[in-house]
Amino acid sequence: MILNVPAVQSLYSRYDEAAGHVKRYSMSVLNDELSGSGFRLLKGSYWGFTMLPIVLVRKAVLAFTKRENIVSRGFQPPSKIADLLLRALMHTENLILPRPPWGTSIIAVAQRVD
Repeated sequence: MILNVPAVQSLYSRYDEAAGHVKRYSMSVLNDELSGSGFRLLKGSYWGFTMLPIVLVRKAVLAFTKRENIVSRGFQPPSKIADLLLRALMHTENLILPRPPWGTSIIAVAQRVD
C-alpha cells in the first residue's frame, strides 16, 4: 500500500477537520497505526519541509474563516503566480533536501503482514 498522510500534530487545524482528517502523524505514530492494522511500514519519508511556515500561517488564517470556505481558502493558492512559486519551492526542496527530517506530510509504503 502507498499512502500519504498529514504530518505534525501541532499543525492540525480547521482545514484538517474539513478535509476529514482525524489527526496528523509522526513517523512513529504511523508505524504504530500500521502495525496495529496488520501492516508493516517498509519505507516512509516526510515531505513538505519548506511548506511548514505556510501551513502555520494557513492554520492562523483559517481560525477566522467561515466553515464553508475552509477547504477552498485553505488549499487553493491565491493566484497563478503563488501556485508557480509554491511548485518551484517544492521542486527545489526535492532537489536540495530529498529526505527532509520533518515536513507537512508523510509518504509511505506498507505491506500487509500475513
